[in-house]
Amino acid sequence: MEAGWLGCRGGVTLILDSNMAMYIVRGLTTLTSIGEVLDSKFDVIVPVAVLKELESIAGSQSYKGRLALRALEALRRVAGTVETLNTNPDDAIVEAALKLKDCRVVVATSDRELRKRLKTHGIPTLYYRKSKGGVELEWSPL
Repeated sequence: MEAGWLGCRGGVTLILDSNMAMYIVRGLTTLTSIGEVLDSKFDVIVPVAVLKELESIAGSQSYKGRLALRALEALRRVAGTVETLNTNPDDAIVEAALKLKDCRVVVATSDRELRKRLKTHGIPTLYYRKSKGGVELEWSPL
């Protein structure tokens, strides 16, 4: 997908947070299982601020840094990027989701505070639920 994309294409638009991207590369969930939960075709987009956050994490020599590097490589293959005015990753996700509110948008994040913020705006979220070993849609107006 091209950089800077932001619009409705049919199906669901899935906005990924850094934590969910790292869950995917860890093998805790897959894009296929996310599609099954969404019960729809979907496009993946990532705000540039989230990519920058992953680049920052990838700079370390830790396990988390290696995961972030793998997540960046995977996202460059499967996700479109979107520019936002906000440079804070969570704020950028909210901004992108609000711009796409008239589309079928879902945000994939396990950040509890971000999920609460999105819920106040009527944006559904998908998160990794450790007790079930998979992803769950928290709220679905789709």
